[in-house]
Amino acid sequence: MLIAPGWINSDLSEEYIDSMPDSERVRRELLAMHPSGRLGEPKDVGNLAVWLASDESTFVTGQVYVIDGGRTKKLPLPVS
Repeated sequence: MLIAPGWINSDLSEEYIDSMPDSERVRRELLAMHPSGRLGEPKDVGNLAVWLASDESTFVTGQVYVIDGGRTKKLPLPVS
């Protein structure tokens, strides 16, 4: 199994946003990209990892878990 996190709040992501000329605009636009209405937290990824390591997930196999607050839903579809 694979956990594929999207934007997760961290010291590194905060430094990146703070380095932008208009960091408040960047924060608003980044938040608007997430249908969940919030950005990811390390605990979100940790909770999934704990569940995957638990007996509750013993029948789960071969999955990629995208944990991105719905962000990929808003990406444009590839043109054929």
